[in-house]
Amino acid sequence: MKKILINIFIIIQAIYAAYGANITIIEDLNYTDQSFMKLYRSTVDSKNRLIKKTRLQEYPVPNFYLYILKKGEDIWTIIAKTSLNIDTIATLNRIDFIGDLIEGKNVILPDLLGVFSEDLDYLQDKYPELAEEIISIDDPLSDETLNQIGKVSTLQGTQPGGQPTSSMQPSNKVIAKTQRPNDQFNDQLLKKKIYFLPEVKLDFIEVAYIRGVVFHHPLSGIESSGFGIRKDPFINELTFHGGVDIAAAEGKPVRAA
Repeated sequence: MKKILINIFIIIQAIYAAYGANITIIEDLNYTDQSFMKLYRSTVDSKNRLIKKTRLQEYPVPNFYLYILKKGEDIWTIIAKTSLNIDTIATLNRIDFIGDLIEGKNVILPDLLGVFSEDLDYLQDKYPELAEEIISIDDPLSDETLNQIGKVSTLQGTQPGGQPTSSMQPSNKVIAKTQRPNDQFNDQLLKKKIYFLPEVKLDFIEVAYIRGVVFHHPLSGIESSGFGIRKDPFINELTFHGGVDIAAAEGKPVRAA
């Protein structure tokens, strides 16, 4: 099994090198993995600044790491081990719902907390006082790279007969940014940008949406009276109604909204 994972990591390295990303692979989220420790030290410092509301005079471009979720792991595993938050992981990886991060999923992890967006105007409008600190970076998650990585994750790593495809050990986890000469497609990928504002957070509602904690209709039925000004059915006068009345069959379950 370990040889299979090594083979997958080697193929992923080759793909990222070909498509211009600068990624360090993390094999395990523990202290024996030097790449993990490098990420961990940086994210802890970043989280502490966010909590204390202190900012660096100038922020560097974040370093990126690739991790493949193992059995029993999810976004909460990553958060607990790395000190990153939902805001950072979700916006970088374009995640609409954290439940999508399950075993076998590839997750890109930055070594700074913050908010990523493909829309520069969104960040400028949302954080106008920090607009000058927005960083433009090469997008580590180009569509083509994601498609290729998704295919790699399904590889079994063996040839017919169960023999490993390769017994090579990865000699260097850091994948240098490269560009193949006369490759117009690769050149376009390298120019694709994403924008990053370090050490800020999303609104409560945005995080709630990503977590899947949204409003649920408490009862399936017919709305008989809405919120606001209405004619009171008891006194036949216009009054303010501070709720919503729903008519339903007796015995139907009523849930918390």
